[in-house]
Amino acid sequence: MRNEEPADQVDTAQRGEPSVFGRFTRVRNPICARPAWLTRLRWARMKKIVVIATGCFAVLTGAAIVAIPPMLPNVLSLYRSDISFAVATEKKEVFITIDDAPSASTTEILAVLRKHEVPATFFIISSRVTDDSQLEEIVRARHSLGNHLQSTKACSTLSLSEFRNSLDACSAMLARFGGGDFFRPASDFGTREQIAYARTRGYEPLVGTVFPMDHWITDPRSITRLARWLSTPGGIVILHDGTIRGRTTAAVLDRLIPELRAAGYSFGRLEKPNKGPEPISGLSPAMAHH
Repeated sequence: MRNEEPADQVDTAQRGEPSVFGRFTRVRNPICARPAWLTRLRWARMKKIVVIATGCFAVLTGAAIVAIPPMLPNVLSLYRSDISFAVATEKKEVFITIDDAPSASTTEILAVLRKHEVPATFFIISSRVTDDSQLEEIVRARHSLGNHLQSTKACSTLSLSEFRNSLDACSAMLARFGGGDFFRPASDFGTREQIAYARTRGYEPLVGTVFPMDHWITDPRSITRLARWLSTPGGIVILHDGTIRGRTTAAVLDRLIPELRAAGYSFGRLEKPNKGPEPISGLSPAMAHH
């Protein structure tokens, strides 16, 4: 026999009203229903908030993009005032430096620099010099040499005695080719004691902030874009030599130099004056000459 619901339950369920038999029936509360105009108003407010937030983010991002490159030398000098991170100059110029030289690709880098008539400073790892002709080629092209120790082992991992031996060994090699005025610590900033020792040997400790991370990025176009963004008057460009990285550096320089020139930059030569003040606000007293 078919069980039929009581009439009053059917009626109240159809009307959306609770009943003794239908206490679990879902009841619509007319008070909770939102008018369409209220929903549209809330969406309009949300869209306005999103637009304002997006605009603020865009403005802050743009300000950061413009402000970060010139701020970097000063910020880094607060951490390490004993190292120069940029060159004090009134000109709109940058300075090209090449780390980890020499290699089988050094000749390619020199060819690009010769093509664009730009000077550079090559920071030498003495253990990579297998023949005097490698450094003679750099010097004949009228580029400068810098001390980058005997290996790429991070300076801070070396004892002071190991550091002295490494710096002095590279210094003795460079002396046969006219020496060098600048020292760049390998792989990190080194310790303050190490930097102080380098100064007693007549070197100006120098790093830089136009570092387009070519240790990790291999695409020349990406490296070039990053270097352009980081470039600022007095900026020191850091690129790397090496069998593979050296070829990438040559490709980057062939793009970067014309683009920076189009942006109004010139290219200076790092030279240490006979006498000069200690670096202030991360700026080197190095003079620029073409």
